[in-house]
Amino acid sequence: MISPSSTNPAVTQVGDYIFRVCFYRSFSGDVMASLRAKQLKAKKAAIMLDFNSPYSRGLTEFFEASSETGERLSDKQSYTQGIRDYKGQLTRHSFQNPDVIYVPGYYGGVGVIAKQAKQLDIKVPMLGGDGWDSTQLWDLGGDALNGDYISNHYSVDDPSPGNTNLSLPTKLVMACAGRAGGPGIRRHASAGRFHQNAPEQQKEPKLRDAIAGGNEKLCRP
Repeated sequence: MISPSSTNPAVTQVGDYIFRVCFYRSFSGDVMASLRAKQLKAKKAAIMLDFNSPYSRGLTEFFEASSETGERLSDKQSYTQGIRDYKGQLTRHSFQNPDVIYVPGYYGGVGVIAKQAKQLDIKVPMLGGDGWDSTQLWDLGGDALNGDYISNHYSVDDPSPGNTNLSLPTKLVMACAGRAGGPGIRRHASAGRFHQNAPEQQKEPKLRDAIAGGNEKLCRP
C-alpha cells in the first residue's frame, strides 16, 4: 500500500510494504516551529486546534515539542469541526497578544477562522499544515489569508527537477483536480510523482525488500 497523504507516523508501522510519499506530522510540526522561531522571530504563539481531529492534535503535539528555549505558548483554544463561530476563541487569543496563531486544521474551518480573525482586527499571521490545501480555502477565507504560512508536501513554485519535470499526464491530473474545486493538488502531485518514478524503481529488484527492511537511506519520511 502506498499513500500520497497519510501523515500519521503509525500508518507505516502496521506492517511491511506500507509506504508514504508525503511528510510525517512530526516533520511538519517541526518545520512550522522552526519558521516561527527563525524566520518570523515570534516569541509568543497561540494554538487553535480541532479537538476531535487526530490530525490536528498530532500537529499540535509536534509543534509544541519542537518549540525552542525562550519561546512560549501564550494560549491554547480548541474548536469542533463544523461550527461556524470562532470569535470566542479568537477573542481570547487576542487578549494574550500572540505573535502568531498556529491553526493545524482543515480548510473548511481555517478559511472561516481567518475571515473572523480579520473581522476582529487580529493582524498576526496564522500558521498551518497541509490540511489547508484546497482551492475552496480561498473561497472561504479570501484576502484574510494573505500573510499566512503553511507547510505542505508540494509547491507549484518549487523549481526542483522533481516538480518541473512532471510528466504531461501528471500535470493534466493536477490541473483537472484544481478546476474541480476539490482538495488541493498535493495528493495528486504525490501520487503522480510515485506513478512517474515507479517504472524506474522497478528496475531495482531489491528495492522493495530494502525499503520494507528499514533501509534508512530509502525510508526517509
